[in-house]
Amino acid sequence: MKNASKLSFDQRCKIEEMINLRKRKFEIADEIDKSRSTVAREIMRHRKLKPSNLFNENAYNCSFFKDCKVCTGKCSLYQPIKCPDRDRYIGACNNCPNLKSCKLDKYFYKAKIAQKSYEYTLTDARQGVNLTRSELIELAHIICPLIKKRTIYLYYLTQSP
Repeated sequence: MKNASKLSFDQRCKIEEMINLRKRKFEIADEIDKSRSTVAREIMRHRKLKPSNLFNENAYNCSFFKDCKVCTGKCSLYQPIKCPDRDRYIGACNNCPNLKSCKLDKYFYKAKIAQKSYEYTLTDARQGVNLTRSELIELAHIICPLIKKRTIYLYYLTQSP
């Protein structure tokens, strides 16, 4: 079984380095001794989007455009064309040989940005809810009678929108 602890900054740097070398997700997972799903989730969560420039380009990047011919990008069937190299194998466009000619949206993985995002999420989750004393008292006046008399769900149902 692979190591189940959180990813360290060094491991994130290794992920970025191997993406830059165009290594596939399973190769990265083997290198840093993590599961494939951990590496895939890390890349998906922390890659940053750089939208394609649609100015003077074919704006019909829908995978169904060949069938419907009237795609505006706003229909319910709209689905952007996926890059198999980016989405299935590597997860990001770092160092892609087709980067300049590609007209699809691009995603880049950067270890420093991923680490900062992870640290922010970690501290934000541990800080709890920020309420002033008056807000806390006001909330307590609403909740305490409900707990004594009936459930909060019933209170929610009886309130008019």
